[in-house]
Amino acid sequence: MGEARGYFLSFEGGEGTGKSTQVERLHRRLGKSDIASRTTREPGGTKAGRQVREVLLHTNDESMRLSPMSEALLFGLDRLEHLEKVIRPALGEGRWVLCDRFADSTLAYQGYALGGDIKDIKALNALVVGKTQPDLTFVLDVAAEKSLERVRARDGELSYYDGKMIEFHEKIRAAFLEIAKDDPERCVVIDADAPEEKVAERIETICRERLGVKFP
Repeated sequence: MGEARGYFLSFEGGEGTGKSTQVERLHRRLGKSDIASRTTREPGGTKAGRQVREVLLHTNDESMRLSPMSEALLFGLDRLEHLEKVIRPALGEGRWVLCDRFADSTLAYQGYALGGDIKDIKALNALVVGKTQPDLTFVLDVAAEKSLERVRARDGELSYYDGKMIEFHEKIRAAFLEIAKDDPERCVVIDADAPEEKVAERIETICRERLGVKFP
C-alpha cells in the first residue's frame, strides 16, 4: 500500500479578505504538528504561471484586457500547469497543499462578476481540475467596503481587480457566498472581519473537526 495522500485545502474570497495571511498561519501551525505542507497560489504557482499572473493582474489598460472567457481559459492553462507540476506531486508525497485561490475564483471573477458564461466556466473548471478537487475550501468573507479599505491601505502596486469600483467587489462577495451555498460539504464560510487570530482559530477548529488534525 502506498503512502497516504495529503489534503488539498483552498482559500477563497475577495480582495483584502486575508487569504494569504491565513495560508501562512495554517502552514506554520501544521508544521508544529509535524504535518508537512506546501503553500502555493493562483495564478502564479509555477514559473509559467508568474507570467500569466502579470498579464491577468497587472494589465490595467482596458483596451488590452481579454474577454471574460479568454481570461478563464488563461487561468485554466495556469491551473493545469499548477496541478501537474506543484499540487499533484505534493499530494502524492503525502504533503498537504494550501492554495491561495483555485478554480472557485475563476467562476466568481470571470463568471459571476464579469459576465462570462457560468455553464462554460464550470465545464472548463471540471475539465482542468478533474478529480483533484480541494478536500476543503475556506471562503473568507468580509463586507466589500471593509475589504477595499484593507486593499487600499496596503503598500505596493494595486492589481487590476483591486482598482475596481465597489459594485464589482460586492458581486465578488455574493459570488463566493453562492458558491459556498452550492457546495456545503466542501466549502466553509469564515467571518474574516474578525481579528486575524480569531480567524486562524476558526480555521484550525474546522481542520480538527473535519480532518482530524491535532494541533499542539
